[in-house]
Amino acid sequence: ALALAALAGLLLPWPGRLRRAVPVLVAASLMAMLFMAALGVSFALVLNSLAPAGAPLAALPFAAAIAVLGWLTGYLTPGAPGGLGTREAVMLVLLAGSVSEGEALIAITLFRLVTVLGDLVCFGVGWLLFRGTASPDPGVPAA
Repeated sequence: ALALAALAGLLLPWPGRLRRAVPVLVAASLMAMLFMAALGVSFALVLNSLAPAGAPLAALPFAAAIAVLGWLTGYLTPGAPGGLGTREAVMLVLLAGSVSEGEALIAITLFRLVTVLGDLVCFGVGWLLFRGTASPDPGVPAA
């Protein structure tokens, strides 16, 4: 649905400033959808790596939805840095009955580790790519 809205946003005639802003908004929306899809798939892979040998990978949409709902809840919870604790609690409740509590706790902990490592990698790549490009004073252009 978001992809169709993005396509419509690109094809509809927009007046003045909106015409320039729509492609940026569409690109940001597509990147956010890609991020959420990667987040969900990574949790599904972590969860399926801990599941019994005969467990089907068909639970991918279920695990992905749990990861995204946990992330959104953590993001929207005030006072929880990085959703710490909130995301994990929501994911544990949503996984109840699907996998054992021990497997769920291990998967959720490993998933937190994966996301922290992903944040560090993204920071490192950004730092390497953009070091020296920021101006110390916002009013002064970078040299």
